[in-house]
Amino acid sequence: MPHATKRMTLGDFLTDAQIQECLALYEAHDHSQGSFAAVVRKRVLEPNIAAIDAKLGCPSDPAYLAYAVEYVLNANARASS
Repeated sequence: MPHATKRMTLGDFLTDAQIQECLALYEAHDHSQGSFAAVVRKRVLEPNIAAIDAKLGCPSDPAYLAYAVEYVLNANARASS
């Protein structure tokens, strides 16, 4: 039987303030200088991982969530241009 996937939004695991911080970091990040995911993981996700895990109801991987944040913000930037 196929495993169902759940569609998530950033608001499912980040607060509004954390989303705004991610947006500010994304806008300030020099994307030619490496991964934004590493920045958001270190600055936003790792310091808040206990609250994020509580919000999600299970342990999570900050690196995986960081890639998800980067993906969403990249997609949003492409859609806006």
